Amino acid sequence: MTLPEMSLRFTLSHPAVSTTIVGMRDPEHVRQNVAASDAGPLDAGLLAELKKHRWDASRSGGRTNLVYGRPII
Repeated sequence: MTLPEMSLRFTLSHPAVSTTIVGMRDPEHVRQNVAASDAGPLDAGLLAELKKHRWDASRSGGRTNLVYGRPII
């Protein structure tokens, strides 16, 4: 799985997310993004592993940028 595919599927794994806006430079990127979206959410085991590496949002009052998951400072 490529990093862009994992990123898109990670975002779509959140129950509050139904739509994403992703960048594309050529038709192949469109095909790859559609395929990643069609693959569905990441499995629970991988999500649990990825959540161990989450950003600490405590300095931002809990607010994060939903696109990058980074704290808003």
